[in-house]
Amino acid sequence: MPLNQSLNKLKAKSYKMRTLKAKFKVGSTTDFGNDNLEVKMTPVIGGSDENKSFSKYTPSGDLRLHITNPNALDFFKAGKEYYLEFTETDEVKLL
Repeated sequence: MPLNQSLNKLKAKSYKMRTLKAKFKVGSTTDFGNDNLEVKMTPVIGGSDENKSFSKYTPSGDLRLHITNPNALDFFKAGKEYYLEFTETDEVKLL
């Protein structure tokens, strides 16, 4: 079977994704003091071929994190881009 036909067959099959990878850019960080930092991010939309590819599948959104771990307060920098990976977890039943 020609490669194009094989690829079309793969595209036509539905499958459950196990993980989703996105690329976001930090728009701002706000330091509220007392080890409390807010980070606001949005999906990348341009600037590179990779970013254009990501924006095709995650064209919009918002992510806001409040970080209280003193060791992580300086991890995120405004203007920097970060990969995010989402993986579904197994259901946890509480006793």
